[in-house]
Order: sequence, then structure tokens, then C-alpha cells
Amino acid sequence: KKLINLKVKLFLSNTDINSEDKTFHYFYEKALETADIIEYEGHSGLGANLSLKKLGIKSLNKKKYQLYFFNACSTYKYFNNEYLKAKGGTKNLDIILSGLPTYGDSASNNSLAFLGTFLDAKSLTFQTIVSRIEDSSDGGPYLYSVVGDHDNTWKP
Repeated sequence: KKLINLKVKLFLSNTDINSEDKTFHYFYEKALETADIIEYEGHSGLGANLSLKKLGIKSLNKKKYQLYFFNACSTYKYFNNEYLKAKGGTKNLDIILSGLPTYGDSASNNSLAFLGTFLDAKSLTFQTIVSRIEDSSDGGPYLYSVVGDHDNTWKP
């Protein structure tokens, strides 16, 4: 067996872009610089809460492969193009996005279904990962999709 050093940071904080408490956005910006995997469960804020433009972020690390899962209402519409543009295209970035509004009742189940992929340390297709997330959704489906996966090789 191979031992790995796995560090998980979990934050429960106000994600509203206009919040006086900037804790979430401080750590989110750091995660965009250094994290391999980012999962967001919360409000999309009609595109504002994770807006790179509103956060003052013009580019993402083009050399680092990253996987993002944005589990919030209609994230495909809000975060698809903005993040790909900041990364310089789809190379080294895969994003799982929702096409419809999501429900908080499913958030923990969706998180476990997504993170289980990495804890199992199995190489799975995005179709399998998205199916696991969809199957875990109470009140779904939320029409999850993946962008960027056609030119990346991902292995846990």
C-alpha cells in the first residue's frame, strides 16, 4: 500500500460576496492557488459569490491540474466560462457544475458521493462520478455536467 499525505480543509462560513466577514473568500482565494480539488456547497449568489471578477482574480495557475465541484444553483451558467478563461482554457481544469437549482437537503450526500471518489482511490470516469452525485441527490436531478475533461488525464 502507498501512504499519502491528505489534507482536507473544511469551512463553514458566510460566502456572500458582500459579507463583511471575508473569511471564506480569503481561504477560497488561497485554495484557488494551491488546492488540487475544490468542492463548494452553498449559494451561487446569482453568480456573485464565486465570481473571480468580484474577487479581483484575473488568472488561475495554468500549470496546476485542478478539479472543481460547484454544487450550488445553476453553476453551469455562472462559473463555466469565467473559470475556463482565467485558467487559459480547459487544459489542467475540470469543473463539475449543476444546470438547475440545487437543494441544501442534498448537500452532505452530494459531498460524500463526490469525495468518496478520492477516498476510494479508484480511477473512475466522470460519468460514474456524476452518476454517484446524481444518485445521492434528494429532490434532484440537478443536471450535473463536466467541462474541461476532454483534454485532461485524471487519476486519483
